[in-house]
Amino acid sequence: GVETKVEGGQMTFGKADLEKIFHSIKRTKENQSSEIKRLSNNHLADFISNKFKHKDVVYHGGDLALFIQDKKVAPDLLSEEDVDELVDVLPKHISEERIIYNAEEKINFIKLNKAKEELHKLVKQKTDTDKYEERCQKFFTENSWIFSNVLSIPIALLDTKAYVGGKSYDNTGGKEADFLYKNNLTSNVCIIEIKTPLKRIIDSSTPYRKPDIYSLGKELTGGVVQLLDQRDNLQKEFYTLSKEKFKSFTPRCILLIGKISDLTEDQTKCFELFRNGLSNIEIITFDELAERTELILGEFVDSDDQSS
Repeated sequence: GVETKVEGGQMTFGKADLEKIFHSIKRTKENQSSEIKRLSNNHLADFISNKFKHKDVVYHGGDLALFIQDKKVAPDLLSEEDVDELVDVLPKHISEERIIYNAEEKINFIKLNKAKEELHKLVKQKTDTDKYEERCQKFFTENSWIFSNVLSIPIALLDTKAYVGGKSYDNTGGKEADFLYKNNLTSNVCIIEIKTPLKRIIDSSTPYRKPDIYSLGKELTGGVVQLLDQRDNLQKEFYTLSKEKFKSFTPRCILLIGKISDLTEDQTKCFELFRNGLSNIEIITFDELAERTELILGEFVDSDDQSS
């Protein structure tokens, strides 16, 4: 239980620290002893061949792991020859399923880490451009699983830029939703509309009614009405549109817009009062989504935990 330390000419080891040291050098010590015995035997075999026979180098389990740790071997340091040799010596008892599983686990780690980084880049962008919303759309098309975390139900992407009805007699005026999802278990549909992190939740810094009542921004209120209109058209034309692909039981609607971190305390209060008073429409900000995704992914995309 004592602390490992040096005092004067004396060094004191704590038991736990000493065991850690012994564990670390044990394999090297064993390999060294084995190699000395082999070399000694082979030298004797050169002189007394009738008594001693040459022994080849024998691999012991764990030697490769020790070498990789000691040399700090990283994937980008391996040559093609190294990879070929490693593949050739994979033990027969390692099943193909295990190899595939480990490969998929590594690929999934890379994908999740990339998604996490891309989402943070979208949230942190400072300038609005014509292609910004397109980038947001593309990101959520490629990472539609994120919305399962938002909805807390198993969902699947049905379509992007999906037609939800609304055409007139001359075949014009059709309405499109950014994303259509459905519950994998109930098939109930969900409509999701995406703006950008830079769309303002509250347009003016001046209160609508002093001192602390703010009116919501046109992008936000317009997005809400847009969702209501899409849901209304979908409900009216459900039997024409669904073709048995989904159900429509008072569909949930989600608007993803802006950043709550851009709001003052009073503005945040007004925003919360507004969105919590809505029925079947959920408003989520990009920084809230990033935070929620971060919490859910947690250890799976921690770059310091990649080796595990």
